[in-house]
Amino acid sequence: MVATISILTLVTVPAAVIASRPDPASGSLEPLRRVRPTPSGVDLADGLALPDLEAGSALVSDQLPRRLGAAPTRVRIGSIGVDARITPVGVTGDTTQVPRDVDRVGWFRYAGRPGAPGSTLLLAHVSSGTQGSGAFFHLRELQVDQSIELTMADGTTTAYRVIARRMYPKAELPDRIYDRTGPSFLTLVTCGGAFSSETGRFEENVVVYALPVGQTERTSGAAR
Repeated sequence: MVATISILTLVTVPAAVIASRPDPASGSLEPLRRVRPTPSGVDLADGLALPDLEAGSALVSDQLPRRLGAAPTRVRIGSIGVDARITPVGVTGDTTQVPRDVDRVGWFRYAGRPGAPGSTLLLAHVSSGTQGSGAFFHLRELQVDQSIELTMADGTTTAYRVIARRMYPKAELPDRIYDRTGPSFLTLVTCGGAFSSETGRFEENVVVYALPVGQTERTSGAAR
């Protein structure tokens, strides 16, 4: 069964309100090249479609190392003015909820944790008709080699360097964003592309990929 992430339906701001975006593709995905497209993509009205999740043992001793490590609690992207709290999101039955507040970012806890194998997946609204610009409103402007910083629940921070930005039709979102094996990387996802007045939704997803560049010592200030 394909699980979906569904969230509170929000009226998005028409594309005409959003400034012209840079070229949809930049950077290289060669370090991550290995997986196939999924049936459908992130829709911040109907949700995020996932590939089938493998069933496994419930024993703690059998869990993969990816489940270890502190959860991310805040994301900062200075180049595009992001400083947002992170809320864990998961699946209940076939659906889950991401933050109702468009200023918050959801961390999909069934993908990877920072530093663990695979993708640490963050997703957020681009905009809302009632709340205005979302946390990832300017995600489409993020450039290769720019920095992203995650703060974890234990007070440590991990820095990432952007390696690529892509635009995908919603039906072609690749399931590398859900990877739980291979190199550790960060994935940021929001809506983008043309806005359909017929459906009231954006037609594409903006996806940014980043690789970790190091981890700092534990800080004295707890994540907000």
